[in-house]
Amino acid sequence: HDQFPTALAAQVNDVDDFVLTGNLETLSLADLFETIHQGRKDAHIRIDHRGEVAHIWCIDGEVVDARAGELVGKPAVYRLLSLGSGRLQVEFSKVERERTLISPIPTLLSTRVRPKTFANV
Repeated sequence: HDQFPTALAAQVNDVDDFVLTGNLETLSLADLFETIHQGRKDAHIRIDHRGEVAHIWCIDGEVVDARAGELVGKPAVYRLLSLGSGRLQVEFSKVERERTLISPIPTLLSTRVRPKTFANV
């Protein structure tokens, strides 16, 4: 499992425009964040979970904005990190987005809350 972000990063680093689709059961958002961070990538992540669509935007390897229902920024990221299922689509291409959060990805991953906290959100 620890080798997955490295293998994915090796594939993604070689191209500028690339679309990845999958599900959160096989590709965790945390692994995806690590790949984006390691490769200093721009990406737009779309997550479909139980009929709701959420979005995360990354620029130069950092999350700059996230939206999940009424949640914006860091609370949205934590909500999405807590999901164990859902479809995702990642478009690795140039992103222009206003920043709503400034926490680096390693900080977001190390300070995230337990999944149960947002189970009813």
